Amino acid sequence: MSITEHSHACRLLGVAMLVLVISACGGPDRLIAGDFAFVNVNVLSMDGAGVLEEQAVIVADGRIVAIGGVDEIGPEEGVEVIEADGLYLLPGLTEMHGHLPDSRQSDIDIKNLLFLYVANGVTTVRGMQGDPSQFILRDQINHGLLVGPRVYLGSMAIDGGQATTAAEAEQQVRQYKVAGYDLIKVHEGLTVEAFDALARTAVEVGIPFGGHVPDLVGLRHALASGQSSIDHLDNYVEALVTDDVQLEEATGLRGVVDLVADVDESRIPELVRATVDAGSWVVPTMVLWESVFFGDRESTDLLSDRPEVRYMPPETVARWMQAVDDRFGATSVETNRRVNALRRTVLQALHRGGAKIVLGTDSP
Repeated sequence: MSITEHSHACRLLGVAMLVLVISACGGPDRLIAGDFAFVNVNVLSMDGAGVLEEQAVIVADGRIVAIGGVDEIGPEEGVEVIEADGLYLLPGLTEMHGHLPDSRQSDIDIKNLLFLYVANGVTTVRGMQGDPSQFILRDQINHGLLVGPRVYLGSMAIDGGQATTAAEAEQQVRQYKVAGYDLIKVHEGLTVEAFDALARTAVEVGIPFGGHVPDLVGLRHALASGQSSIDHLDNYVEALVTDDVQLEEATGLRGVVDLVADVDESRIPELVRATVDAGSWVVPTMVLWESVFFGDRESTDLLSDRPEVRYMPPETVARWMQAVDDRFGATSVETNRRVNALRRTVLQALHRGGAKIVLGTDSP
């Protein structure tokens, strides 16, 4: 055997021995190329399979290319390995009713707020309080100049103050579409005529509209008009009120407390069917309603003590506490609990009836 043949044989023997050693040590069956890999991580999937333990997750070009047990797959040589034993990996969360910062806030507060979304696993935010400065934030995030979630921008709210006529509502929809917003934000106070102009124009120019349901419009009309999302379970309580109670004026957010005694819960299935037939999404924002708008002193007293509050500007927290105090004094604890119980009953019926539900918190 020549020296070259001997050397080649030794290399083959070495490779064979290496394969045997890896196999004996329980190494992965297949090595996969990528930029980085999480190894020995516990994966929380979205398919109902529970926790997948001791997984290898390979990422290339910003996308997951493989997931499998560490005995099945592993990273090729040169892939950056993140040892994640005892840690958990889950898909990014989407905040479907968030409020993004605007130009009135300081640069440091803007950076902190956007970072808090990402730090808590929120990788996408549907912004529901538009401001022209948010286009700059979106561009900075997209270009890696600012750490933040992917954002979809709702317009500045169109309400009865901004759009007193159908012509004004139409003009604003066209203006916000040209500006580049992803959604028309509907708010309170719109007349039926102004709302219909908003809805008709939004369909014409190809932009969804969602958010609140103006009291004068009503839930059924909003659904029939193609409103893409009903946020806060808005106007579901009003839609349950018996026929002998006339809602001739806008009740407003707090007005539902005066209606609870007059609701007919047998109407809930009809509202569920209307929601499902319309294909509208429901964004219930339950946590805010139950802790602030219709909370009790036991829940609201904890607000300033919550650990996450330390990340917010003190003046913001002070405004929150004042708002909580003002709202708490407006109704009784018992009435608030009845409102919350009714909202939960409606949400449960929507879920069981197959309505499309997405989660939002009205953060921050």
